[in-house]
Amino acid sequence: MDPAKDSWALGLLYDALIRALARRRPLIPRLKRAGHSLDVATPRDGDNGHRLRRDEQTLKKLRDAYGSALTGKVPKLGFPFQEGVTVKLEQVDNRWWCGLEPYTFVQIPRPDATDTSSRDDPANVDSIGARFERGGDPSGDWRRERWAQRYNKNWAAIIDAWSQLLTGAREPARAVGLENGTGIDGVFELSRYTGWSRAGHHHAYFDRNR
Repeated sequence: MDPAKDSWALGLLYDALIRALARRRPLIPRLKRAGHSLDVATPRDGDNGHRLRRDEQTLKKLRDAYGSALTGKVPKLGFPFQEGVTVKLEQVDNRWWCGLEPYTFVQIPRPDATDTSSRDDPANVDSIGARFERGGDPSGDWRRERWAQRYNKNWAAIIDAWSQLLTGAREPARAVGLENGTGIDGVFELSRYTGWSRAGHHHAYFDRNR
């Protein structure tokens, strides 16, 4: 495969990467044409105590970085929300990069959802950046206010927490987890160091504390 030239190969690797990063982590992979994402999984009724404690420990650094609950319901609206991160797979300067951008996913029922069971289907909900059909996004103000209170220091901590969560495993991430000799798995090894760039020029703005 040549993902740099063939879009189908890039799409296949992109899908496999998202599934690999979500596997064995309390994360939900959301695959969409506009871009894939990973959202924190909401605890489910019936989960045993060992799994709940394990997931809580896994998400501890992320929860500390946000300084608030990673899942819950939007005040007054009652729509379930989950903190998440959009993931991009791009080639820049002859290197492959995994781009991360934190966001808040809100499950908003579509107007054409006729029963409560269909509202739990990811295909029947809208995420950030999408226009809610017939009237805009009712949770937009809440989301903007939620993120407006997070400054550079908070953003740095959140991105670092996501990076450690997705790269902290001892072994490479695997899309399926096939045993040796049983097939070809999607195997990914991400660097634990995030990319950065210094400013092209100095400005008084960069001297601010916030």
